[in-house]
Amino acid sequence: MSLIKKVALIVGVITVLAMMALMTACGGGAKTEATTAKASEAAETTAAKASEAAETTAAAESNVAGETYEIDKFSILVPTGWEKMDIPGGVQIYKGNDIMQVSVSGSNVTEAEDKALLEGMSKQYSGTALEEVAMFEMKFFKTSFTANGSDQTMYSGVRNGEQVKIQMAGKDHQNNEAIKAMFASIKLK
Repeated sequence: MSLIKKVALIVGVITVLAMMALMTACGGGAKTEATTAKASEAAETTAAKASEAAETTAAAESNVAGETYEIDKFSILVPTGWEKMDIPGGVQIYKGNDIMQVSVSGSNVTEAEDKALLEGMSKQYSGTALEEVAMFEMKFFKTSFTANGSDQTMYSGVRNGEQVKIQMAGKDHQNNEAIKAMFASIKLK
């Protein structure tokens, strides 16, 4: 074999090896980017859960006194001075125009059906886009809107084929200490 042919063969082998190394590096880079993205997403989820847990703990540690309302599906704090009314599958707790309502009802409800119902309500009242929220060890969809002159926030999710709904209403209900304490006290069974 002539010297030129040997050099050409060596250059060809080096080129092929270099291309293989480059393809491996690119593939590894894509995996690294995907892994980094997943790690970043997991960190954001963990941070959101920690923030939610801190809010729940802060609300639970508030000085809101009351009694526990308990049924077979859940329990919730009823603050002193608030009225309660049984509703299908749950309870409505109210004081003036401030309201907290929790219910667990239905059977064989799918997540798609639950989400569609909440989207319909959100559209009907020009509410916010649905937001997915993890709380009480399950997934909820959340929207806020104004209906009948009352600012409201609704959470809806499905657990064991039952629809779990949590609704808060009233002026500045997001900052109402009693409503925050009730929300934090919910224990699904």
